[in-house]
Amino acid sequence: MARVTRNVLRPGAFYFALLSFAGWAAWEHLSGVALEASAAEAIPAGTVSDTPNKVRGGPNLDPAKIEGQSLCVDCHRAEVAHWMGNWRESEHGWIGFTRLLGERAEELADDLGIDASDVTKNSVCIECHATPNLDYHGQMKPILGVACEACHGPSGGNQGWLNVHAAYGPRGTRRVDETAEHYVQRKQNSEEAGQLQSDDVYLLVRRCFNCHIVGDEELITKTDHVSEDRNWSDVVSMITDPKIRHNFHMDQTTNAEVSTLWSDPHRHPQRGADMERSIERRKKMYFVAATLARGEVVLRLLAKVNDPYGDYAGDVSSLFDVGDVEDVLESVELSDEDAEKAAELIETLEDLELEDTAGDTDEDEKLSGEERAALNSVADRIAELGKQLVGGDGEKLDEVELP
Repeated sequence: MARVTRNVLRPGAFYFALLSFAGWAAWEHLSGVALEASAAEAIPAGTVSDTPNKVRGGPNLDPAKIEGQSLCVDCHRAEVAHWMGNWRESEHGWIGFTRLLGERAEELADDLGIDASDVTKNSVCIECHATPNLDYHGQMKPILGVACEACHGPSGGNQGWLNVHAAYGPRGTRRVDETAEHYVQRKQNSEEAGQLQSDDVYLLVRRCFNCHIVGDEELITKTDHVSEDRNWSDVVSMITDPKIRHNFHMDQTTNAEVSTLWSDPHRHPQRGADMERSIERRKKMYFVAATLARGEVVLRLLAKVNDPYGDYAGDVSSLFDVGDVEDVLESVELSDEDAEKAAELIETLEDLELEDTAGDTDEDEKLSGEERAALNSVADRIAELGKQLVGGDGEKLDEVELP
């Protein structure tokens, strides 16, 4: 695969490149191909278009379908509260929320033109620093922290995954007695109901970026909030930090390094037979997923910017280095078909790595629908490849080097 110059996307540069994509995107759209992946899977909420309610950043969760951790604690008590590392005492659990209190709340309220009391109740801030939720009267009453469903998806409603995901068969059936057929069907039903499971490595890691790369242009342009509020260059260390991981389900006394359901010897004996190698592979899955998901999210954010030449577009575009993607793809064991897709993807991304041409175009001009579709189509291709690479046991990633 040809080497790509290590440039990052720049405002104006990606806009100019899209001019050449517009005709291609229109043709693909008319042929029903351009947004095929988007039709198969909804574009990640909070990264593409403004939402009808006030919370526009982050995962854009439906507060009406959030049940809260109180319904999770019966089976996941150690995940919620355990001396070896738990959600309640972690930054996700409550520390991040405290950043919205006191003088900071007043500063944000003044910048956003809202009442200071709304900062922690019904503003864009709660989408990432809390978990949107409704009380019994249908009024917004956010959970004070990044709760279970913020990462794994809202579980409530008549078609929710809350009850489905833990039903191992007829009433009273234990997990170890669940049939293989029921196991497969249960996971499928839970996924269709919106649960992000431990097998969904790419989707889970991408969900991290829905907050760790800020998806609200107005928030950045009106306040002093940074576009990326944490350095996620070493994603593996972040995810495997004892204060963040919560893998107690198989053993309530041990916070495992990687998902215990993914490495469960009962369902995955091949992983349990060599746990050390399985843990290493899982970490590589995190790394590969993060490298590609970062690019996907950045492209989707650029596709919805109001000002292609503004500071927000520049900040977001600088978070994606095409060379990182190429390095990863060169070290992954790819089939001939996937290798061809990877080469085409790198070539497309390289086409976006043009010199800044903002001075040659009208900076007041907005992105057209076709240009936005072109960026989302490239993001679709990244997502499709990413899901393929981090599935199964991670056996294709043995040559990947962790940072």
